[in-house]
Amino acid sequence: MTFKELIAVMFACVLANNFVLSNFMGIESVGSDISKSWRSMAFRGLYVTLAVVASCAITWPLDAYVLVGAAASLRILVFAVVVMAVSAAAGLLFKKDGSSFDLPVMLNSAVLGACLLNVSNGYTFLAGLFCALGVGLGYMLVTFIMAGVMGRINMKNVPKAWRGVPITVAAIAIVSMVLAAF
Repeated sequence: MTFKELIAVMFACVLANNFVLSNFMGIESVGSDISKSWRSMAFRGLYVTLAVVASCAITWPLDAYVLVGAAASLRILVFAVVVMAVSAAAGLLFKKDGSSFDLPVMLNSAVLGACLLNVSNGYTFLAGLFCALGVGLGYMLVTFIMAGVMGRINMKNVPKAWRGVPITVAAIAIVSMVLAAF
């Protein structure tokens, strides 16, 4: 792949094929992030980006050289273990408040989904890394957009039945439709 194609893969994962909004992977983590400060969201976005890129860098060679011909369930299990190990290691790097890892990132389906889709799409190692970088940057973009949207919604008088999860899901759905129109 040429450098232009690699950049196109990355931007496709940030905008058009955003894992959070188009594939609904990682939406559980975005929903829990939107009430935090901008600094906290930037930190979480960098954390997820590091976890995605590192996980994809480890799972691609595993799939190409070790898990050749293995059943899909075994691949998923191995990838999940790698994602958990990478998330725990990244948690040690970004240690705060005495915790060694961050459970929402570890259980973030966008990280595991990026690893699985890189392999199933047949990306090369380098293209997979650019895709992973795009997934992480797309995750960060969505958390910033949702923080702005939810900040505006929280300033309004929202009916009691719509507070919390219902308004968050509705807002994410509307934002995903906007991005799909993009």
